[in-house]
Amino acid sequence: MARFIKAQCFVSPRATRVLNLSRTLITSLPNSVLQLRELRALLLRDCYALEMLPKLGAFHELQVLDLCGTRIRELPEGFGRLTSLRKLNLSRTHHLENIKAGSISGLSSLEILDMSFSAFKWDVKRKVELERGVTFDELITLERLSVLYIRLDSVDCLALGCYLLRQLRQFNIRISRRNCESSYLPAPLDEKRVILRGVNLLERSLEGLLCPASALDLVTCRGINGLSDIVAKKSLNGLSNLKSLTISSCNCFVSLLDGDISSRSTLPNLERLTLSRLKNLKIMLERISPRGCLGRLKIIEVVDCPRLNSLISFALLRLVPNLEEINASDCRRMTQLITYAIDCHVMLPKLRIIKLRNMANLRSICAKAVAWQGLEIIEVSNCPELVKLPLLAYDALTIKEIRGDSKWWNSLRWENNIDRFILQQLFKEFSYSMMLAKEDRWPDAEGMQTKGYLVGENFQTSVP
Repeated sequence: MARFIKAQCFVSPRATRVLNLSRTLITSLPNSVLQLRELRALLLRDCYALEMLPKLGAFHELQVLDLCGTRIRELPEGFGRLTSLRKLNLSRTHHLENIKAGSISGLSSLEILDMSFSAFKWDVKRKVELERGVTFDELITLERLSVLYIRLDSVDCLALGCYLLRQLRQFNIRISRRNCESSYLPAPLDEKRVILRGVNLLERSLEGLLCPASALDLVTCRGINGLSDIVAKKSLNGLSNLKSLTISSCNCFVSLLDGDISSRSTLPNLERLTLSRLKNLKIMLERISPRGCLGRLKIIEVVDCPRLNSLISFALLRLVPNLEEINASDCRRMTQLITYAIDCHVMLPKLRIIKLRNMANLRSICAKAVAWQGLEIIEVSNCPELVKLPLLAYDALTIKEIRGDSKWWNSLRWENNIDRFILQQLFKEFSYSMMLAKEDRWPDAEGMQTKGYLVGENFQTSVP
């Protein structure tokens, strides 16, 4: 495959609107490409050998520029003159170090900027005045910007960016040290995701970032004992916009929420909660919280929380009537999944799926058989102490599958043979090796590319 393009290639087709050289081995573009004055889209995605660009300021009609996965070290001189540019993809530019002042603020038509997994370091103006490089405050001047993917080294920029965040329709803002690896799946349309890694969660500058967020990932963060230390702040309004919350490797967490300082407006719209590798988490909910808190929660996933004895207490049970799925794995002290009051006869009316894996001491899902109105799937793998299921023959009306290995199934105890006989028809062997084959919960950037989760895949390249 050619590593260079002959200058003569761009002599005649002046009316070309789209030039797609993606996934080629070119190392540079000839200056003759500038003769394509009607060019609307220049697509150079995954040109891994491309290190330099010609001056692009003459492309007054250019609307889409995709430089994802290239080796460019800087944006060319005159870049800020691309006043028609609407979509700029700089994701996975691992060598990008220099963007000259004015290169971003001059893009007055810019609507989408994707810099996920870029090496470029954004900073506040006062720290780089002498270096004459682009600063975060240039982003604030972009009145049409509606989608932003970016990484920041610290929260210092956020005081400048509160107005910018309010105008964005979608964003993925990651705050972490440059050498910290991170992974996230492409954002659904309209998602506003914040990823905080190694951050002190009591930083005041974070409030303007957390308020509009619809998805929040906390990784190796510090400064608080539980989520209540954040959501109790009046300025955050209980994080009422949040729909997805992931907390991972935050050893400061002892509890998730404290009922005494929770209110109806505490996480009222949260739909998915993931807790992973929280070494000191002992309890999900301390004391009773008012109804409305966590009222829309649909999915709970808990992985490797070794001090958690149970997952859903009565205090939490009464708050989550819309819960649909429970996933628990590698919680070695957990003995019971759900605890409840003795008069509780209807258990989580919308619960459809329970998945349990590597729970060495789990003895029961709940203390006794109850009415499962919507339960469809139970999946159990490597839970040797779980020898009884809280099911009756009547549950076969709704349950579609009970998955596990045959050795575990044959060791189960039953109240009577009728229950066993009827539910036996629903059992499907599902081995531990099959479970491992499905496991891939924390893909890295390289893994996302090979599995089809391309960074910037929401980046549209169509032009009028």
